[in-house]
Amino acid sequence: MSAVPFNLVIHKALKNVEQSNTILNRLTQFCGYVDDILVIARSLPALEAMCAEVSREAGRVGLVINSEKTKYMRFSTFPSRRSVKGVTIFCVTYEGVAEFIYLGTLINNDNSLEKEIQTYFGRQ
Repeated sequence: MSAVPFNLVIHKALKNVEQSNTILNRLTQFCGYVDDILVIARSLPALEAMCAEVSREAGRVGLVINSEKTKYMRFSTFPSRRSVKGVTIFCVTYEGVAEFIYLGTLINNDNSLEKEIQTYFGRQ
């Protein structure tokens, strides 16, 4: 599918997902750019509910979440809470990671920018 029709389809799918306010005063939020969707949740039950809603709305327009490309990361200021174990949501297990690249930016579970800065300056 070319970019323009795909963007129209994904917009139609995700416009019905509740997105008022931000993660500061909500349990969940998602960020989307083209076919990269980032779901942020304050708890595993909230994540499960958001994943169900996104999956349902995507399915209505014929889109399917690719479980092999989907990753799970747990953020925390406490190292003991930054588990890299996978998570199972609705019988699908997603790989747990300590870092990943989202839209060209390195995201890690301790919210450190040091590696991203080193990578950026190493490219120049």
